[in-house]
Amino acid sequence: MLRLSSVRIGESPVLMLTFQKYTIDYADSTSEGSTIPYAVFESMEKMPVIIPDEETLAKFENLLYPLIQLSKLKVLESLKLVETDIISKNNEE
Repeated sequence: MLRLSSVRIGESPVLMLTFQKYTIDYADSTSEGSTIPYAVFESMEKMPVIIPDEETLAKFENLLYPLIQLSKLKVLESLKLVETDIISKNNEE
């Protein structure tokens, strides 16, 4: 196992790791703040994770990168539609 701070990996594996129960539990266990707990990036960098070899990482990144980019575009498209709708409603008033 390696720690995230000891290796540079692409965006896709990190995004997929973000939503894993293990990651959420780790963030909870290392969070700070009593009223509103928050994750500390320095702690998250120390989280043990299994990092596959470079070839496997590259295949994973090549497979998921287009999907992540499409997802980002769809979020931006949705935000623009909401903005357009708000502007349209404000103009009607």
